[in-house]
Amino acid sequence: MNQVKLNELIQEEKVVLPLYFLRMYKDFNVSLDEFILLAYLYNKDKIIFNPEKISDDLKIDLLMVMQCISNLEDKGLVSVNTVKNERGIMEEILNINPLFTKITQKLIEDLNIKEKEEINIHELIEREFNRRLSPLEHEVIDEWERNNFSKELIKEAVREASINGVNNLRYIDKILIDWSKKGIQKPEDIKKEIKEEKEEAQEVFKYDWLNEDEEI
Repeated sequence: MNQVKLNELIQEEKVVLPLYFLRMYKDFNVSLDEFILLAYLYNKDKIIFNPEKISDDLKIDLLMVMQCISNLEDKGLVSVNTVKNERGIMEEILNINPLFTKITQKLIEDLNIKEKEEINIHELIEREFNRRLSPLEHEVIDEWERNNFSKELIKEAVREASINGVNNLRYIDKILIDWSKKGIQKPEDIKKEIKEEKEEAQEVFKYDWLNEDEEI
């Protein structure tokens, strides 16, 4: 099963996939083969555990189908449940509800992390300033983020201001603007800038100023 098979599946049938699953399926360590099988299962109202039919529908090897189902079970994304149908006969059903549970958990986790990060940057500055921030100051911090200053970079600017003994947002704002002009977008860029400045200073220090006039 490969990209070609996925293209064929989409062309042959109307395949609907949730956007959030497309964005995060790699976070679940799902291979392309397993993703194709999940896409197939997602678009079916009820899937009786029939690997031969799945193999025929997707036109892929039966062993590959069995392997993908086994892998998805191990990853906790699908389950095989035994239920009684309308005629009272027991049958095995492929269930993808575990996938939705995983997606929900991931969405909540990402949301909590985002909220925590948003709180942390404000709390960090309050700890550095040793006081509560005003509503206007909170808005300034929010504006930094809207201007695409990363939280890591803002934290570095706060640390720089603290080292210099200056605890006000205007000073931090000047640091961020200066870094932006220099193309600094992440903490690693700051280290690179410092390294280059040190190298330039060493070059000036090594220059033989005493013999400069003699060479002329």
